[in-house]
Amino acid sequence: MRNNNKFEDNEIFDVNKVDFKPVSVYHKTFLQNFFLYQHYYSEKRKSLGEFLEWQENFSNKMIKNLTNLKSRTITQDEITSIKELNTILFPRISDKLFSSLKNRMYFLFLYSEVENYFFKCMKYLMISKSFPDNVAEKNTTDVIMKNSWYEILKMFKELYKIRHNINDDLIQELNNFRTIRNLFAHGNGIITNRFLKRFQNPDFHVGEIFDLNTDIIPKYTNTIIGIIPQFDEVLLKKCPELVDI
Repeated sequence: MRNNNKFEDNEIFDVNKVDFKPVSVYHKTFLQNFFLYQHYYSEKRKSLGEFLEWQENFSNKMIKNLTNLKSRTITQDEITSIKELNTILFPRISDKLFSSLKNRMYFLFLYSEVENYFFKCMKYLMISKSFPDNVAEKNTTDVIMKNSWYEILKMFKELYKIRHNINDDLIQELNNFRTIRNLFAHGNGIITNRFLKRFQNPDFHVGEIFDLNTDIIPKYTNTIIGIIPQFDEVLLKKCPELVDI
């Protein structure tokens, strides 16, 4: 699959911007998950609107039910308690908060799918070299978890003859992607001194939450669009049996 159009809007992936060509079964799974994710969060936004409307009426419904139950007008203190309970049980979810959570979940999702794709490719290549399945799985996990993307993609070239031409700038962006992902996966997005050693930026400060803004999401989506299709094309030349039919 080759994509000649970069990710330029707030949609996760636009099928109308993609020119299709044969892809591996692993790349197909990657793309299917993209499309499912986009649909899922489109539906989630609809349900958010319904929830906010329900939440708005929650206090009034409780007051009405309690009034009917006690057969009297309830006191102002009781009304205040009900509204406080509503706030505790259902913290206000604004569109801004929803977008923030959506960006965070997408960011984590996207990186995990990238790792899954390369994991499957490397495991397959190990098994093709007569590694037992369990050994291939353990070795591949170690490689993916313990090495930089420079080293991982170099191994594909040197050990498995997947002679891709992914440029160093894209690979560095993939390493940056992992660093930001780890910040959210292991530290709730809070910037640390260790993070600043890798991202020297005067706008970043220790203790602040890294802003997954609308520029960051397209940037790393474009990084993946630049890497996986190119790698997959070379993979299929080496392993044509992996083509999805």
